[in-house]
Amino acid sequence: MSQKGEKIPILRNPLTVKQMPAQIKYACDMYDTFKLSEKELQELLVHYAGSHGRKFFCLNGGLNPTLSKIIGKKREELVRIMHGCTLFFCSGTDKGFVFFYVKLTGA
Repeated sequence: MSQKGEKIPILRNPLTVKQMPAQIKYACDMYDTFKLSEKELQELLVHYAGSHGRKFFCLNGGLNPTLSKIIGKKREELVRIMHGCTLFFCSGTDKGFVFFYVKLTGA
């Protein structure tokens, strides 16, 4: 819900790698115009990272290149800032890759 009490329609479970950047672009634009709070944007990005790791990250732990290309440099920077207190890493197994994300809390 936005600061003005209106609900911002954002797809929380995108089906494709290309749907997610569209939602992130929209959410970042809503944040930039004060229609989405910082907390709401962070919650959305944490949800994407936790629930859709393969679409959000690449194998080296960075952002998915398709996502980065579609959202652009400024929004990518915003996404990285919003995850400033979060560690991402990937572990390979014989059955594929597993993505982990850990939220760091301030001391």
